[in-house]
Formats: sequence, C-alpha cells, structure tokens
Amino acid sequence: MASSLVNSVRSALRARSRQLEVKSYIDQKQEVADRQKLLIRELHHRVKNTLANVRAMMTATARTGGRVEDFVRDFSARIVSLADTHSMLTDDYWQTASLRQLLEGELRHYDTIGASRVTLDGPDVALVADIAIPVGMAFHELASNSSKYGALSQPSGRLTVHWSIGRTGPEQVIRLMLARARWPARKCANAKRLWHGFA
Repeated sequence: MASSLVNSVRSALRARSRQLEVKSYIDQKQEVADRQKLLIRELHHRVKNTLANVRAMMTATARTGGRVEDFVRDFSARIVSLADTHSMLTDDYWQTASLRQLLEGELRHYDTIGASRVTLDGPDVALVADIAIPVGMAFHELASNSSKYGALSQPSGRLTVHWSIGRTGPEQVIRLMLARARWPARKCANAKRLWHGFA
C-alpha cells in the first residue's frame, strides 16, 4: 500500500514536471515569435525611414543643378555618409549612436597629417536612430559646404564643434555650437546662410 502511494506520487511529480517543461517550451516559442514580430516591425520602420532619407537626399542633390558627374559625386557622398551612420547604429543593434563618433566620421577626413583642423568638444551623448540619421546627414552637408566655401576650403582653416547638455523644462536638450577660424574672404551666400543657422 505504501509503495503504491509512493509510486503514485512519483508518477504525479513526473507528469507535473513534464507539464512544466511543455509550458516553458511553449512560453519560449511565444517569446521568440513576439520578439521576431517586434524586429520585423522595427526593420520595416527603419527601411521606410531610410528610403525616405535617400529620396530626400536625391531631391536635394538634384536641386543643386550642375552636371551629371557632379550629381553622381555628391549623391554618392551622401549615400556613404548615410551608410556610415547606419553602420554605427547596427553595431549597437539599432539602439543608439555616439554623437562624437558620428562627428568624427563626418569631419576627421578633413584633418591633415601632423595638424588637426577639426576640434570636437563635448560630453558623451548617445543619439537614438531617429535623431542620429538626420544629425549625421546635417553635419555631412555642413562639412561639405565648409570644404567648398568655408573654413575647410582654406589650408589653414579650422573648425570647432562644441556641444553640451542642457534642459528645456523637463526635457534634456543638446546644444551644438560651430566655430570656424580663418573664414575665407570669398563666401558663397547659401553656405554663409547655412553655416550661420548652425553657429
């Protein structure tokens, strides 16, 4: 009688253990399916945003007029800049991108051997993808204009980007300041207006 009771208890415990294993397996499968749905939605959102950015870049590049060769060169440079920003974001699984790394990626190739023409000064700031992409594109445009018409078009020209974190009511904001040294006497009106909007 006692051994029969023990066997029944053991059998019930084994059955319960199997039930828990099955439940755990089902829960894990559901969790994986939910995560996959979330990733697909996020990917869909990112692809739509990326295509919208590419279209906007194409329109902006076409607006500058000029020759086909100029369009191809400028549009290609903008695509490379966008791709670099995306690389930073995917390295962090589409979470954030470092503002400093973003600026370094856009501005460091204007440095010359033995002399830094670009100074970056500010705290560590992580930008979410929806902000990082337009910020990266904006600095690409600013640097490109500076190399054609502004401080970076002169061998002795210098550029400093300073940023700080502040507050506007309950929200945190990033304040960016652009300073340039040895601004050339010959300036393009459009570039001057663009730079002054960000300085």
